Amino acid sequence: VQTCALPISGLIGLGLLVSTFVMERPVFYYIFEEFLTANDALPKEHFGVLWRAAHFRRGVRIVTIVWGAVLLGDFIMRGFIALQMNVGFAVGVAPVLTTTLLLLLGVATAVWLGSETSRVVGPARS
Repeated sequence: VQTCALPISGLIGLGLLVSTFVMERPVFYYIFEEFLTANDALPKEHFGVLWRAAHFRRGVRIVTIVWGAVLLGDFIMRGFIALQMNVGFAVGVAPVLTTTLLLLLGVATAVWLGSETSRVVGPARS
């Protein structure tokens, strides 16, 4: 099962990187829009205000590039571990490294997004 996941993280990473340069709005724009506007947590108009801010647009592009690079790097790291290390090490360590990377990246993204949202739109509603 782990072997099947190898190319998927690399393909997703590559897709994120490509989206940053070929699409008007990178993939994370749509992810953030979906999460922030779900259940009226943030009205769509406020998300539009966020996107009009140059630093937010740049930040979304940077977040997309970082996630793409990490996922592509994860693919390369897992390939290296699988080819260069013994099976026991590869099976035990690769998933832990991947999980740790994704958790750290997820927390960093959430913190950045929260600070940007309050910076542009204002403090959260009670």
